[in-house]
Amino acid sequence: MSDSEEHEGSYGYDDSDEASSLEFSDVDYGDDNSLNELDHEDTHAKVMFSFPTSTTSSGIPTHRMKYQALCIDEIQKYIEQKVKELSDLLQLDNGKCLVLLLTYGWNEHKLLDDYVNCDEQRKLLLQHGVYDKAYPKDLSCLLTKETGEEVICSICCCSPEPSEPMTFFSLFGCKHKFCTECYSHYIQTKNEGSQVVIDCPFSDPKCTLKITTLELGILKEMDSKRNRTILSKYWYNVSNQYCMTQVKRFKHCPYPDCESVVEFLGFDSDNIASIEEQISFLLIPLVRCGRKHQFCFACMEVSHAPCPCKVVEKWKQKCEDDSETLNWIQSNTKDCPKCHAIIEKNGGCNHLTCTACNYQFCWLCLGDWYMFYFDHFNNQRISHDKDREILEKFESRIRELQIKAGVSWIETVFYKECVTALLECRQILKWSYAFLFYVPKCRGKQLVEAAQWQLSDKVERLSKLFADTPAANVLACKESFLYIKSSMIVAQEKFLETCIDIFADPTTMNSFKRRLNIT
Repeated sequence: MSDSEEHEGSYGYDDSDEASSLEFSDVDYGDDNSLNELDHEDTHAKVMFSFPTSTTSSGIPTHRMKYQALCIDEIQKYIEQKVKELSDLLQLDNGKCLVLLLTYGWNEHKLLDDYVNCDEQRKLLLQHGVYDKAYPKDLSCLLTKETGEEVICSICCCSPEPSEPMTFFSLFGCKHKFCTECYSHYIQTKNEGSQVVIDCPFSDPKCTLKITTLELGILKEMDSKRNRTILSKYWYNVSNQYCMTQVKRFKHCPYPDCESVVEFLGFDSDNIASIEEQISFLLIPLVRCGRKHQFCFACMEVSHAPCPCKVVEKWKQKCEDDSETLNWIQSNTKDCPKCHAIIEKNGGCNHLTCTACNYQFCWLCLGDWYMFYFDHFNNQRISHDKDREILEKFESRIRELQIKAGVSWIETVFYKECVTALLECRQILKWSYAFLFYVPKCRGKQLVEAAQWQLSDKVERLSKLFADTPAANVLACKESFLYIKSSMIVAQEKFLETCIDIFADPTTMNSFKRRLNIT
């Protein structure tokens, strides 16, 4: 095993041996939707964890969240599986069952209850835009070639020429015909608007029948090259909408243009049953999507370890990037050191008394204390952005070198691993200053600062190696890159463990929560 493999991802951790031995039971996600009872064995996704170990090296439980990274196609397979089960139960076509689930907002229990207890099932189906008759074996009958001026597409108002017949399409239950060109464009427009329940376009009077995936498939088969995206785009919208209605279980990766999905699978802790409970322990449910993007499953922000979500919220309120706001905060407002009420300075004297709790304090001392953490936070943010710019340029040179030297991409993959690790550790260092700002003075804080220094040292060493190594020499320096990267990951894991360990002391935990106004 290489060094890069040994320390692969402290968050988004894939413990293959442990995962293979775990027995996963159904998790109650707080709703009545049996669609949540999905069989994970049908996918190839690996069970991953929000922290590499179930306890720190000091024996403190980390209460890890279990999850798996999925692509949108795997969500579609989940839905297709449940649609088939519903189809077997109701003896209805798959496409019609999908429409029913969509119109019922994925509430399968409500759908089954209404269907079983209603007096007229045909009427219920029609109310939800579903034709009760079974489809014929050959659905190509929905496509007809028409001639004669008496046949008109009411969308484009065109009729077929006697010598040039037009192809028309209609839904099975209503027979409202439109030319395939207009029908395809109509569905494409609905797809672009992310609509998943699509009515027949006939409007005089309004037709309420819904188009099904089986009928969409006929349009696709009619002109596969032109319409190949219609059905796939529709399924993408359905899968996306399903995830949005199951927000406790599925979260879309927040990174731009990333279509990966992360599925929540519970915890490997008997003391934690929900994300809310995990957050109450000041832990962070960090996950990594299928494209290796790291984010917080709770607040959907980019990775902010070691800061709990509440710290991120408070810190952003306190010091946003707007320089004028920061200058005003620095000059005019501070939090009372005792009750944390916001105090605005309106005079020249630096001896202030909080009107909320009557605590007296020095304006200057408190100000210097805050700005130390903000300045270091901001410096790490700037360093992160500069590192990313340098490394992006560096990567293009590596590609050129790869071509010139005739080496495979596998031989240069270590470079991307080092880049990713460096940027993630920069992000951790940045948020470490916001974290330490709220940690009360205690021995634990000194331990965190010592671990922070160790991580910072490794980060700067790897950053310097990138800066000092010409692109042409990168392959020759592979061992140096991997060695520093490996030691940096070890320091990162030690630092994050230390941040968890300090809250084993109830006094530190309670003081930290008071500073954040957490009950």
